[in-house]
Amino acid sequence: MQDEPLMDVAKVEAVPVNIKKASTQELKDTTITSNNVDTVTRELLKRDKMVMLKINSTERDKHAVFVGLNGRCFNIPRDQWVKVPAAVAGVLDEAKITEYHVKMDPTKHDQAEVTPHEVQRFATSVKPVEDPTPAPAATPAKPTVK
Repeated sequence: MQDEPLMDVAKVEAVPVNIKKASTQELKDTTITSNNVDTVTRELLKRDKMVMLKINSTERDKHAVFVGLNGRCFNIPRDQWVKVPAAVAGVLDEAKITEYHVKMDPTKHDQAEVTPHEVQRFATSVKPVEDPTPAPAATPAKPTVK
């Protein structure tokens, strides 16, 4: 075999973007590299609409729920209201499991009918994030003049 000359691979030049000042569309259009993937993803998730989410526990499921979204991980405790990006609530809404219902005539055991049904995996409650209302400004007491 002949020694083939090594060729340099052209370096991917990412357009410099000020992450904090860039518009959301500019961030979405940014070339993702191994150097900026965490920063861009974190900033996009911060800008996502936030909601309050509560995942109800069941007799089978009492542990926290792990949700992965765009490289970010959320470990959501059950039976507590937590603030998460709206996309996390969407992921949980799309989570489905298949339950099987058996319909059987007691006199004909060999003719059981099994029907699958898709149901929600998690019982969740979602509400908008409430902005804290500022306390009314206290009016200073007027000095009494005698």
